[in-house]
Amino acid sequence: MKRSKNADLFGSYDKEITAKELEKFKDLNVEITTSIPHAIEFIPKGISKAEGLKDLKKSLGVKKENILAIGNSLNDLSMLEFAGKGIAMKNSDQLLLENFDNISKFTNNEEGVYEILKNI
Repeated sequence: MKRSKNADLFGSYDKEITAKELEKFKDLNVEITTSIPHAIEFIPKGISKAEGLKDLKKSLGVKKENILAIGNSLNDLSMLEFAGKGIAMKNSDQLLLENFDNISKFTNNEEGVYEILKNI
């Protein structure tokens, strides 16, 4: 495993990570997520993209319902759930698609973020 300067651990596999693979680590006292199909991220408890959005919301004084989040990996799930409007890209990794319902009609490669922003 490789340690980054942000104190998280990153493990890579030679196959795509499944929910069953993530289940192996459920008893660890860390947040576990993925950002690419062959990697697992271990992050200190309480650290997530949602926590970042909460801090930003407080700092800027915006209402939750005015926050839009767009993501494509399982490590985006907490952010998508926290935002007033969270949208997963059509070509998101399978674990995100299995755990989130609001899916774009477009992929990242189809200028999906532009399409979402254009229709706000």
